[in-house]
Amino acid sequence: EGGVRDPATGIWTLASAHETIPGALWHPETGRGQPDVALWLGLHDAVAAARERSPGMPVVLFCRTDCWMAWNAARRLARDGFGNVRWLAEGIEGWHGAGRALVVASPARILPVFP
Repeated sequence: EGGVRDPATGIWTLASAHETIPGALWHPETGRGQPDVALWLGLHDAVAAARERSPGMPVVLFCRTDCWMAWNAARRLARDGFGNVRWLAEGIEGWHGAGRALVVASPARILPVFP
């Protein structure tokens, strides 16, 4: 919450630090009803690159507990043909509540898409 992305540079300014699961890539706002095209393509391309490196590994999307944006993004990835896409419904809080560590996250820098 409170993050603002400069569309010209792709750099985010955050109102406060955000923590996430170690090793996760943070692609904010990609689960919105109508995500910004550049942000969606950034997530899509990141998943495609991960699949190229490790074809059998699942892609797990998550956000905060009681947040449905990761579910939305997971459904869109599945719709786009990606298999083995999972949603961690418990989110960051569930991970941490199970005694697992969190780390400070930086949002992915996604450059604008030009027609």
